[in-house]
Amino acid sequence: WISSAPSGTVTIGKQVLSGSGNYTATAGTRFIWVRAVAGGGGGGGAAGAATIAVGGGGGAGGYGEYWGAYSAPIAYAVGAAGTGGTAGNTGGTGGATTFGTAGAFLNLAAGVGGASNQSASVAFALGGAGGAATKVDFGISGGSGQAAIAPATTCGVSGEGAASPFGS
Repeated sequence: WISSAPSGTVTIGKQVLSGSGNYTATAGTRFIWVRAVAGGGGGGGAAGAATIAVGGGGGAGGYGEYWGAYSAPIAYAVGAAGTGGTAGNTGGTGGATTFGTAGAFLNLAAGVGGASNQSASVAFALGGAGGAATKVDFGISGGSGQAAIAPATTCGVSGEGAASPFGS
């Protein structure tokens, strides 16, 4: 609760980071609030030589927030999305997102790729696991991708990828 207006100038701004490097705040910054998500896993490859082929959905990356004082540049890495699985192969795991040396302030695990399965009769493939959110002030683990099943050559359901707090 503030009983009177703060003295001086207050400026609120934002920066969107990608890749990796060192975060350097604008001049005069004293505190920062970081919101981040790790890369999601790719879906399993659903094509193949077998009669029935399915691919599970990829898991979502962990989400986290960090609030803290700022005094010097801070190392960061933003994880990329995992690649979709090729015919009959598991999808790729996404990349982890970190803020601070070795993820000292934020450490978000990536989503795991969905599995793939081929069969002459019934095919079933699990979705990838979601990534955990550790070393955060607030965090949500990523959801798991949905499984895929095809009980016959004429019908089946492919696995949906998991959504992050930023959407699907």
